[in-house]
Amino acid sequence: MTTREFENFLIQISARLFGFVKRYLPLEESEDALQEISVKIWEKRGRLSKMEKPEAYCFRMARNYCLKKLMRQEPFLPIDSIIENNLQGFDSGIIQLEYSETEALLFRCIDRLPIRQKEVMYMKCVDGMEYPEIATVTGLKPEHVRVLLSRARKEMKATLEKYYKHEARKRTVV
Repeated sequence: MTTREFENFLIQISARLFGFVKRYLPLEESEDALQEISVKIWEKRGRLSKMEKPEAYCFRMARNYCLKKLMRQEPFLPIDSIIENNLQGFDSGIIQLEYSETEALLFRCIDRLPIRQKEVMYMKCVDGMEYPEIATVTGLKPEHVRVLLSRARKEMKATLEKYYKHEARKRTVV
């Protein structure tokens, strides 16, 4: 892989890779982590051109880097910054508030999932990765990824149903 090919490859995946890393680490650490991951990818550039799925390899490298870093500190998911970024296009304050509350609720539901389910849910729903790509990044079989996503969705559905039933009861009582 030439320097130009590597630059083009890194430019193509850098935004997604940064978003991926940002979910694991605080913003300040994410920027540094992305630099270090880019250096590691550069060192492995010879292997990348021979790989069938070099993007998945890079995401797996990023995931492993972040998990090692998190072992030394408390986990962090920047839900507030994700919500703020997604609200920038809204005009109405009410719509913005409703969207914010709904999104925060969904992220709280995801955060309550077991770590594997949470991880694959973020990769599928937020990053838009496909099953084989998630499998490659996590080191799981695609069938196992499907099972984890199915269980995560069922758990989230049950949690949301409980929440909305509780909210409906509160409204009828008041």
